[in-house]
Amino acid sequence: MPTPLSRYINNPAETLRHILAKVRSNNLERRHQATKKVQHDLEQSVSGHTDTGTDQRRNRWLWLASVPALFLVIFLGVYWLAPSRPEQLSDPQLPRAVEDRKSIAVLPFDNLSGSAEDEYFSNGITEDITTALTKIGALRVLGRTSSFLDRSRQKGPRDVARDLGVGAILEGSVRRTGGQVRIVAQLIAAETDELVWAETYDRNVGDIFAVQSDVAERIASALRVKLTPEETRRVESQLTSNFEAYNLCLQGRHFRDHETLESSHKAVELFEKAVQIDPSYALAYAGLAEAYITLRQTSLLSEGISWQHSQRKADLLEKAEAAAQKALKLDDALAEAHVSMGLVNH
Repeated sequence: MPTPLSRYINNPAETLRHILAKVRSNNLERRHQATKKVQHDLEQSVSGHTDTGTDQRRNRWLWLASVPALFLVIFLGVYWLAPSRPEQLSDPQLPRAVEDRKSIAVLPFDNLSGSAEDEYFSNGITEDITTALTKIGALRVLGRTSSFLDRSRQKGPRDVARDLGVGAILEGSVRRTGGQVRIVAQLIAAETDELVWAETYDRNVGDIFAVQSDVAERIASALRVKLTPEETRRVESQLTSNFEAYNLCLQGRHFRDHETLESSHKAVELFEKAVQIDPSYALAYAGLAEAYITLRQTSLLSEGISWQHSQRKADLLEKAEAAAQKALKLDDALAEAHVSMGLVNH
């Protein structure tokens, strides 16, 4: 009959459970990232045992000889309890709010490019990652406006999450240098402030679309959400493959959101350039429609009501409707296209 582990160590099940928790911990400072640390814990667990003399030395030798087998047990435990097997056990590091509600707010990614002029790019990346996450039905993703407003309050992730009523916060940074971009993203559990997932992407700017879809898929995996084939297709779909048109679209959004007469004119100009470069870019047409609507509104505030203004207002509405219809024709599943048409009919 095999000698029980309890002969060599007190409460072996609890010891192995403790070591296994360190191996699987999401806390980088707590996690065992080298086999030597696992071996050290195993060896330390023998110290203090009540055997004495020859029996103590023999038992210690037998225990240490069994360390490789215990390594195998720990490895199998990690595999069996890994995120790919969510039905076995929920990650104890994942707070209940994230586990149950799958709720997340995306805070504006910090612009580390060294130029305030690149703020539009980091904000655009944030918005597009948020849009990608909304394509996953099991996630509750907070709207862009609320998340952007809360960042300005300079609160910590836990405070922001509590105010917004979400279980997790996604934050990060964007640094663009020439044709290269570095995007750092990290998902933080609101209840514990612990890091659930993090990744750094160093890519060419032309690969930005793949980064956005990868972030959304990685977050879904971290929150134990299994994507359907249709959701995967939607997340990975690209509205354009032309980075220049995409960049113009981001700039157009930036100027449109300032809602001044000058910025509205600039937004229209940028969206028009985007659709000229890529005539199949439905999102750019939707943005153009909204830019026309914004220009129509800011013109009224700046120029007052007159016959000339009434005619101009009608012309802008006609152009907005044509752009919205084009967006819907290109992609009738695009939410932004329906929003732009709603603004036209409002």
